[in-house]
Amino acid sequence: MMNPDFQRKPFLISNAPLEKASDLFEQAHPLTGAYLYYDHKTEVERTSVGSVEVNLIGYILDIRNGHLSTSHILSELASLYQSGTEEFYDYMEMLNGRYVLIISDENDTKTFSDATCMRPIFYYQNEFLGSHEALVEEVVRREKGIELNKEPYQMKGYLDYTSTEDIYKFNPSMFFSSVDAGFTRYYPRKPAKSLSTEAVFDWTKDYFLPQTEWLDQNFNKIYQSLTGGYDSKVSLAITKDMRNEIEYFTYMIDIKKAKRGLHRNIYEKDKKLVDRLVYNLNLPHRYYYFKDYPMPEEYEEKIAKNVSSEHSYILSYLTAKEFKKDAVHVKSTIYENAKLPYKFEHDFTTDYEILNQIATGWAPKALKNKKEVNQKMFNAFIERSKFQEIEPYGYNLPMMLYWETRMANWHSNITQETDNTVETFVFVNNRYMLDQFMHLDTISKRDKEYFEKLIEHFWPILNYFIPNSMLTLADYKNAMNTFRLYEKSIVISKPMNVDVSAKQDHYSIQPFDSAKLQDDEISFVVMNQGNQDVDIEIRSFYQHPNKNIFIKINDKSHSINDFYDGKEIEVKAGEKVGLSYRYTKNFDRDSWYKAGKLEIR
Repeated sequence: MMNPDFQRKPFLISNAPLEKASDLFEQAHPLTGAYLYYDHKTEVERTSVGSVEVNLIGYILDIRNGHLSTSHILSELASLYQSGTEEFYDYMEMLNGRYVLIISDENDTKTFSDATCMRPIFYYQNEFLGSHEALVEEVVRREKGIELNKEPYQMKGYLDYTSTEDIYKFNPSMFFSSVDAGFTRYYPRKPAKSLSTEAVFDWTKDYFLPQTEWLDQNFNKIYQSLTGGYDSKVSLAITKDMRNEIEYFTYMIDIKKAKRGLHRNIYEKDKKLVDRLVYNLNLPHRYYYFKDYPMPEEYEEKIAKNVSSEHSYILSYLTAKEFKKDAVHVKSTIYENAKLPYKFEHDFTTDYEILNQIATGWAPKALKNKKEVNQKMFNAFIERSKFQEIEPYGYNLPMMLYWETRMANWHSNITQETDNTVETFVFVNNRYMLDQFMHLDTISKRDKEYFEKLIEHFWPILNYFIPNSMLTLADYKNAMNTFRLYEKSIVISKPMNVDVSAKQDHYSIQPFDSAKLQDDEISFVVMNQGNQDVDIEIRSFYQHPNKNIFIKINDKSHSINDFYDGKEIEVKAGEKVGLSYRYTKNFDRDSWYKAGKLEIR
């Protein structure tokens, strides 16, 4: 059974008055064709203009002006809604926050979510909408006498599915009409366009500082998670001017006691990168070690019955023990919408078979190989979400799929895990910025050009530190060096994490002993600066199982064993060939670095 004490800001919208479940709530508010139920933990801010009433659950802000009050924003929404113009939707696009808007006039009650449904909404049979999957399930049990089955594949945020059959996740591109008892897609509304990185940057850069001002005014305590990754660096740059008012934190495993392997290596590398940032930038920072917070079985059972995810219950417990109540956690998420969260070649596809392949990559393990079941579920989602209505506008369908499922379901659900302690804030959780990101081309997203410019604008020194790498900008400068044999046209350039030495008649190349063999980029380029094609021989000195070390030449991968007797490749005049290593593990013995030795003659 659910435990309502664990649920923050619980609410339910019902098309008819509750007869058997009303005791779950303390307040009942009648609307046009619907009833809003909530309790003392759910602050509802209500504003009326003429015949329009706006109910807000959560927080809301205008990204253009962080000093505007909530009542001002709600009044503006009510006025624009009453006028019935496109200006209402235009205004909605400029609103960040984690909220649910319930807007009534004399004809209908409509429910809107924030840009990614980051304040979750779940629904059953277009009859009940609620803040928690478990709450909706309980209301169905009491009101309808129906025991809903659990999904057999443990969905936990796949497409718009939940763990409970017949309960689905609200789509942020749609609103719900209580009178019609159905959903209407209202985004996109305008034809897509192609925008340069510079244009997107120019049209969004001024909307970050008003949000930092809003944070400063509305929260006495601000937490910001810090990692060695890319997204964390973006948030760090944006909050530069208020860094002394933020408590940066990183959660960490007990590295010394962890078993050697990929999991340990990731945390070990992340700690080194965070230490370097904290030291060089003099940041107020704290590590939280999971080992110091043994989670009671009772807590784990309670949270499992109230949230719709299984991301990190131990982190939920940790924040409950350590973080101040009513604080805010600035998270570095949703940035993926300006990057490339799926295969390069799939971007902008309009093929629904490929869209299903993309979605399958996010499916639960038990579902991945069940093609018929997967296809059926995908088709049902496409129909429920009215996804094909996007097509006439020419929008990037894979990115829309990512936005409306991965971000609006999987990530949205995760926010519930820490809800009882801290609020969650994300700088780009507004439809205006996300819409701008939709118009970036594939190369811009792959190379993270927008965020490179953002960092350069707000805190340029951060670009010296390379995300997820022990390399710095100085290392990249060194990588521009070239190595040349005397009077030869073949040169080695752009060495990354490799030691290159030019001998009398050949090059000797070996991975640096400081490199993480699996995680770090280990590569170099062979260039022919002459006027004639040249055959070069690549020789290795390793003969072991084929599964350990691979050498990629341009786009083709080879076992390093294939080079033991020498392998010739042609480098045409004026052209270059890229070579990179792929180790299957982060081997840490010296012998594995020596095993990667190559000679090029």
